[in-house]
Parts: sequence; structure tokens; C-alpha cells
Amino acid sequence: MVEGLYISMLPDGVVERTLVTPSGTMALEKTTVADELILFSELCFDPYSEVAKYLATIAMYLPPPSEHTYTEEEINAYELFCDVTEDLLDTLTEENPLSGTLLATLLFRGVLRPDWRDLTAVDDTKAGVLRAIVDPMRFHFQLNEVFFSMLDGKEFDVGEKFPYFKEYYVIMPNTSTSASRNAVQFRTFLLTEASLPFPFI
Repeated sequence: MVEGLYISMLPDGVVERTLVTPSGTMALEKTTVADELILFSELCFDPYSEVAKYLATIAMYLPPPSEHTYTEEEINAYELFCDVTEDLLDTLTEENPLSGTLLATLLFRGVLRPDWRDLTAVDDTKAGVLRAIVDPMRFHFQLNEVFFSMLDGKEFDVGEKFPYFKEYYVIMPNTSTSASRNAVQFRTFLLTEASLPFPFI
């Protein structure tokens, strides 16, 4: 099976999840669409965001795309950038196996080149890591905006107000050939299963 998260939608909004990693297959505890979305909306991203800011700061010292010779400062900065990325993945996987594994799978099986720590890959690595790490925070913010708007009874075109959701809107068939490799993609899928007035469902 392809690495990633496989889900099956059961009656009454129950979600059955199986996580496939390089270490093997893990059946996760069943959850519900509502519980998973609410749990994600209540997460505190403060420590995570500090690491994201730190990586963005380090990225300022990485060599530009046209450069083919590197200063010692640039080499050290890139090594630090890669080390911090790996430390974040290790910590996140330990504290939140689902999110950590999905982020690691996205990066190492989809975004990053096999030689991602090599300086020749610096542009792809920088862009891929920063985008992948920021995405869950961006989704968290916009998901809470949706919830607050629903509480206020506001009506709006979600596809127009939150075009970011469309970017990750995909159908994930419950088959052995399709899996989500992205935490945002997984939770956007859950939104399509929720009873929300989304014009693109």
C-alpha cells in the first residue's frame, strides 16, 4: 500500500483510519467527523509556529538560486535548516503521531528530493518545507473562521471566501490505491463530509 492515511466513512459520521508508514500499518482509534474537526480547531499552534518562524528566519541566510559556490555561513545555515526540520518532525510525530506522520510522509514521499540535504536542492527544500509546515496553521485559522461564521449565522460563499479549501479538496476513495499524504487534505475531506453549506461539495 502507498504510504499515507486511509479512511473509511462509517454510519453516523464515524471515521475509521489506518495509517501506513515505512514502519508498517497502524489502525488508529475511531473518531467522528465532528470530533476530528473540533479537536483540530482547538489545537494550540504556539510552539509549532515558533519553529516555523525560526525556519523562515534561517531561510533568509540560505544561498540564492543562481549561486553555485557557497560561503561557510550559507552551508551552516542550510545544515541548521535541515536539522531543525528533522527535529520538528521527530517531536511532532512523538506528540501527535497522525499529524507528524502525515507531515513526514508529505515531505519525504512527495515534496522533497531524495538528496534534499544536498546544497544543490536548497531551493526546492526551502520552498517545500516552509509551505508544508505553514499549511496546517493556515488551515487551522481559516477553519476557525468558518466555525465562528456559522455560530454568528452568517451566510457566505465558502469557495470564494476560502479558496484555500478548494486547493486541498479531493475525494479519497476507500481503496488500497488512494491515500491522503497531507494533514490539511485529510481535514478538508472531513469538511466535505460535514453538514456545511459548501458550494463545492
